[in-house]
Amino acid sequence: MSADPHSRRRLLSLALWAVFAVGALLWTLGALATSAFLHWSAGLLAAGDAVPLSQSLASMPIPAWLTYWVDVQALHATLDGIVWTLESAQRSLPWLATVLRWLQPLTWVLWALGVAVILLAALGTQMLVRRLGRGGPPAVARA
Repeated sequence: MSADPHSRRRLLSLALWAVFAVGALLWTLGALATSAFLHWSAGLLAAGDAVPLSQSLASMPIPAWLTYWVDVQALHATLDGIVWTLESAQRSLPWLATVLRWLQPLTWVLWALGVAVILLAALGTQMLVRRLGRGGPPAVARA
């Protein structure tokens, strides 16, 4: 017992829009997480809480279990490099805070473009399903 083509087409359309809804939801959640991270980062930089990070990293003790796996001198050199990088980056913190404030609206512009692309793909697929559901274009008669 087979279902009629109209109900199959309707079921396919329903599945198509469900996939669109899930894709748009995942895209939105990703944009929301990115926006929240950028907002948190900008707030951290504006409050000056990122500056003491290098000092706390420099005074961080190395766990004993880590010394079995990694050379202690290499670990100290790596930590010194990270501290130097963070201290060097402190000069550019005001500039970085400005960049982060601009990236937040850019995130939502990219979100809108992504949703538009997903929507256009869903609409194109929907049109294709309707066209193929009608039996496709008429066959050309051969002479």
